Amino acid sequence: MSTATFRTGSLVCFFLLLFFLGTAQVSRKNFQQVFVQAQQLAHRAPDSSIVIGNQLLEYAQSTVEDSLLAKAYYALGYAHYFSGNSLLSNYYYEQVIGAPYVEQHKAFASSIYNNIGINHEVMDNFDLAIDNYLKSILLEEERGNIRGKYLTWINLGILYQKINGLEQAHRYLNGALEYFEAEQDSTSLALCHQNLGTLYIRKNKKDTAFFYNQLALDYYQEQGLFFNYANTLHNIIIGTLSNEDTELASYYFKKVEPRYGQYKDFPVLRASYHLLKGELLVQQGYPHAARAELDQAITAYDSLEIKQSVIQALEYVLMSFVPESEQDAFNAYFRKYTAYNNAIFSNKVAQNLSRAEVAFGVKLLEKDLALKEAQQTAHRRVIQGLGLFLLLLSGSTYTIFRLWRKQLSQNQNLLRLNKELSLKWRLSTNPEKQKGQDLFLLINRAVAEEKLFKDPNLNLDMLAQRIGTNKRYITDALRIHHGQNFNQFVNEFRIEYAKSLLEANPELNTDSLSEEVGFNSRATFYRAFKQFTGLTPGEYVKAGKS
Repeated sequence: MSTATFRTGSLVCFFLLLFFLGTAQVSRKNFQQVFVQAQQLAHRAPDSSIVIGNQLLEYAQSTVEDSLLAKAYYALGYAHYFSGNSLLSNYYYEQVIGAPYVEQHKAFASSIYNNIGINHEVMDNFDLAIDNYLKSILLEEERGNIRGKYLTWINLGILYQKINGLEQAHRYLNGALEYFEAEQDSTSLALCHQNLGTLYIRKNKKDTAFFYNQLALDYYQEQGLFFNYANTLHNIIIGTLSNEDTELASYYFKKVEPRYGQYKDFPVLRASYHLLKGELLVQQGYPHAARAELDQAITAYDSLEIKQSVIQALEYVLMSFVPESEQDAFNAYFRKYTAYNNAIFSNKVAQNLSRAEVAFGVKLLEKDLALKEAQQTAHRRVIQGLGLFLLLLSGSTYTIFRLWRKQLSQNQNLLRLNKELSLKWRLSTNPEKQKGQDLFLLINRAVAEEKLFKDPNLNLDMLAQRIGTNKRYITDALRIHHGQNFNQFVNEFRIEYAKSLLEANPELNTDSLSEEVGFNSRATFYRAFKQFTGLTPGEYVKAGKS
């Protein structure tokens, strides 16, 4: 059979498969078959895979069967990953974490944790990515799946490259390479070669990098794995551009250009293509052409809600300008760049507030458990006291009287504690509590979004006047809903802002930094910085570099 005939036959089969899956009714009998087909389709046509995943979910919800729901959510998480929506992908994966079926099937759980880690890595949530990768590795070791463990090592190697942990990256990738060479696992070896290639580009060892890159590209082309082939090329170009090697970047771009038409079903690859091409054109000195590519990247990443990549694209746009000749356009992009940075800062603050609320809830729960334990202990002591009374009635009246008085005092204390907790519970569920929450959100919005914290003269009177309330209500709202007084609350925003400025520009002068974030004096700034971070500003910068 000729190559053309084979390809035509493959396309016919593919479209017949799409037709069957789009029209067939999902049933208990064919559920597993459709589930597998949905995963196979995700690589080539993620939108169609999402349609099928929704059909699986609709059927699974009608049965309320735990194993079917877990698989339907997994299929949707898998499809949305390939469509480029990491946030929605993780939403579906996390629906089944802790479900009985997942807990009983370690392989399924390991795969979910690994995929959640990949999504967090795409969204630059590196700590969460590492946490989920390690959970996956522990499960693989528990079930004796050494291959799965080393596949996750490859993911950790990729991640550590992103955060400049090149030695950790080399350790993980080299360990995986040794294992897969011994197993003669060609597919996994290609992954090792691909990522060792990008690592050696980062280390500026071009010959070694070229050797590993070519091994990976040859394998992916041979197997017809388009997504892997394109992803490898993109990673190579990222590395060469970071080393400002425009000649080598151009060489690899010539391999990408003919395949751009195949990117239509892969939004992340399309966005990445325009970003990388824009970066290359900036380095080659073609600012207008670069901006056209980068604008497309910004639009694509914005629709995917990958804000960090939007900021990266905007940075290259700003680099492409000669401000003296195009000041207005430069200012417009700079305002957009600042807005995205502020949005990320506000998200971090919101996450911290959410964590504080959860911590407060946990403390209430701990107190409730302590109360129940104390009540049980008191009950046991009463029974013991009565037994002792009956046993020693003749000669122990005075002793028993003392024990009874002591027990009465303990019971009164427990009753008082119970009343206090009951009062707190009623406060947390009544309308006045809701008003307090609304006021707290109003306070937080005024201080964070309007950056009132940057005003060194900000006080309770000014804030009360600004949001139309009085000082006492503000003080109560901060104490109940945040566990802090006014100064602590404002200083937390100032320190978070100072940290973001230091991370962006470690060379900042601390005197100007303290004024910029809203402190009256350098000493007050140092004291607050150490209180919230445990470090001085200088130590914080050194820790970030290391």
